[in-house]
Amino acid sequence: MAGLKMNKYVKRKIQTEIEKWIDRPEILAIRGPRQSGKSTLLEHIHLFLIKEKSIKKENIFYINFEDKSKQNNFSKDPAQYIKSYFKSNGEKYKDNNHHSDLNIAGKVEKKYYFMLDEYQYIKDGGSKLKFLYDSYKDVKFIITGSSSLELTSKTIKYLVGRVFLFELYQFDFEEFLSTKENNIYNYYKDISGIVNNFVNLKPEKPKIEMDTIFGQELEKYFNEFCIYGGYPEAAISNNTEEKKIILENIFKTYIEKDIIDLLRIKDDLAFKNIAILL
Repeated sequence: MAGLKMNKYVKRKIQTEIEKWIDRPEILAIRGPRQSGKSTLLEHIHLFLIKEKSIKKENIFYINFEDKSKQNNFSKDPAQYIKSYFKSNGEKYKDNNHHSDLNIAGKVEKKYYFMLDEYQYIKDGGSKLKFLYDSYKDVKFIITGSSSLELTSKTIKYLVGRVFLFELYQFDFEEFLSTKENNIYNYYKDISGIVNNFVNLKPEKPKIEMDTIFGQELEKYFNEFCIYGGYPEAAISNNTEEKKIILENIFKTYIEKDIIDLLRIKDDLAFKNIAILL
């Protein structure tokens, strides 16, 4: 898949939920923090479409709107921009409105999937996406957005009845453990299953025997999770210094690129100092 790199992948719980809705016409919007794994998730939805749904790879397109040129070209004329992918792929399409010179998409003869990454960068993105959704009946749009506030206020409000929204957060503890040794992960799954059954009022009383060796390992990983959190890149790394650098870069990106720009804060230094104190 052009534009995405293959990493060590932990299948996210939310992927199974998204796959349930992949055949419906609604837009799928995946919202979550930077570095929570949205682009990697798109990559594996792409693989799911090919392997499980038998979609041809040339019918799936990935567009990253961090690229300024793609932002500009899409923003100028979204319909023509999407239509250009059909033309470059040799696809014939029917113009239901009989006005080929207008920005009306018409009906596409095959099913296409457009993955629009970092969609919050598109100005008036909600109204543009609404128009594309209404125009292209045989195109499935899957979008992601790093900024929850922007993706909600500027995009989602235009798409009522046209979008399913999914939240992708950092790894939870179970996902975090799945990056470690199989035996400790399986042990955790066993004891958490017993606890969940009890919490959900299953009739059996919980009988949890905490193995000393596994218990110590579990405690070690829990402490690591509490200190460094569940950002995937940091969780996968086994190097403490690397974890710190990854988290520091995420912090700086949020402060310098997202929050300061979004809230139009003029005194950068004062805001950074407040964030550090907090």
